[in-house]
Amino acid sequence: MEFKGLQIFWPPIFDVVTANKAAKQGFVAAMLISGITALLLIYRIVSSQSYDATELFSSILGNIVPMALIAFWINRMSRIASISALVLSCGEMLYKISVHNTAGMYPLFIIFFHYCPVNFRIIPIG
Repeated sequence: MEFKGLQIFWPPIFDVVTANKAAKQGFVAAMLISGITALLLIYRIVSSQSYDATELFSSILGNIVPMALIAFWINRMSRIASISALVLSCGEMLYKISVHNTAGMYPLFIIFFHYCPVNFRIIPIG
């Protein structure tokens, strides 16, 4: 049974090779989200004279660390981690749309990882 409409969120998987490729794509996407969030947080701290410690820790513990952990488990071929990343990203995108009237950079990530094959050589962890 094929769900062609869901292929924008989930790449087609036929065998072990396509599963490894999908896991690499998920790992790179999760690390990009985590890394860009960390860079934007560092820029925000450096550019402002004062910062709120509560906001700093909530951004680290609420956005950066969970995505980095999810990326680690996606690289270990965890299906639960990949579904968690999808749910977390969609939930965050819906929140941004409802509060800030923008989807942020997520549509660019979806377009990039859907239409551009990722052929990175990632060293297995563990």
